[in-house]
Amino acid sequence: MSFYQDLSPIYDDMINFSDRLESEKKVFENFLNNYPASDVLDAGCGSGFHTILLSQLKLKMTGMDNSTAMLDLAEKNAMDHQESPTFIKNDFLTLNPTLKNRFDAIFCLGNSFVHLLSEKDQIMALSNFDDYLRSPGYLCLQIVNYDKILKDRQQILAVRNVDNKMITRMYAFNKSTVTFTVKVESSEGCREISTELYPLQSEEILSLVERAGFNNAGLYGDLKLNPYQRYTSANICIICSHTD
Repeated sequence: MSFYQDLSPIYDDMINFSDRLESEKKVFENFLNNYPASDVLDAGCGSGFHTILLSQLKLKMTGMDNSTAMLDLAEKNAMDHQESPTFIKNDFLTLNPTLKNRFDAIFCLGNSFVHLLSEKDQIMALSNFDDYLRSPGYLCLQIVNYDKILKDRQQILAVRNVDNKMITRMYAFNKSTVTFTVKVESSEGCREISTELYPLQSEEILSLVERAGFNNAGLYGDLKLNPYQRYTSANICIICSHTD
């Protein structure tokens, strides 16, 4: 994906990798107390943030991503943090037979899933996730709360200043998709990196996971497991079960 190839040099600055790594540990400790797991797939691992964090919490981690540039970054970050998860290049739509029935949990976090623009692809990806899970097992799928974003028509998502660069994340609203743009301004000039996303809403996701074979879906507003509030929650977080 050329979007992440272009984004990779500033990606960790954009997501505030180092500071968040420590601050979010308690969130995931609490999460795992409620939803235990030991062998986990981080689907759409990006630069390895969650793969490394969960490795530090003693989980056996596999990070999967389709971007070579991001996987290279993830490998470097893991080495820098003295962790040794497995990383694998694979997209959501290609069933990897070596991953079948291997995991007791799959985390697909950080808005990765909404890069899939069609219902057909969304169902295919979820079906593949289902195949990767042991029974019993669970999927934790987290995206930003598009119920709220589409209501508010929020265009500027975040602005971050780091190393004399201003990084702005923003949306433009199309008929059925949104264009996600990262604008980077520095003394060297201004550039914009964009990709198209499908703004999945809560009812759509609940329907998709059920049709893909998951059950017992729980809907939360964040990974702290706060109740989902349609027009105020920052995220949509669905946790659903795989059972044979």
